[in-house]
Amino acid sequence: AYHFQSGGQRVRARLALAGGMALGLSENDSLCIACCAELLHNASLIHDDIQDKDTLRRGRPALWSQFGTNMAICSGDYLLSAAYGVMCGFSQPLVLPAMLALLHARTGTAIDGQCADLSLRHDQPEGLTHYLHIAKAKSGALLSLPLEMVLLASAQNNALPLAREACENFAVS
Repeated sequence: AYHFQSGGQRVRARLALAGGMALGLSENDSLCIACCAELLHNASLIHDDIQDKDTLRRGRPALWSQFGTNMAICSGDYLLSAAYGVMCGFSQPLVLPAMLALLHARTGTAIDGQCADLSLRHDQPEGLTHYLHIAKAKSGALLSLPLEMVLLASAQNNALPLAREACENFAVS
């Protein structure tokens, strides 16, 4: 509760809700996707603050700074688990395996980006290509996830690569 009280724009949730409405998904399925994407994103923020030793999140003490590293790790892990758990309410069982596979893949991509970011040596320039990889992986993967899930749920698979590319480019900008 403390972490979520710090605000945020809920961009991923908004993307899922707007996309779901535009593509005719049920309100319940759109909400499942929106909650899943936001929970996953917020888990990544909690873990990122710990790893980067950022003491503030949105102008307030970061969760780890307020309650300690151990509590923050457990909270981030719980949000990650909850992101998968909320998908239990999704009404389309035939699409669910592909959506869970996508959720897992984008989580892995975001972790890859975080690992690349953490491996940066600040005494040596890594170059633009390395930076673009980090931004696309770390931010783009979780930004594209709600749109990709909505597209999967509405059988618009042909638009998946375009949604991912658009979100990766937005993350870079």
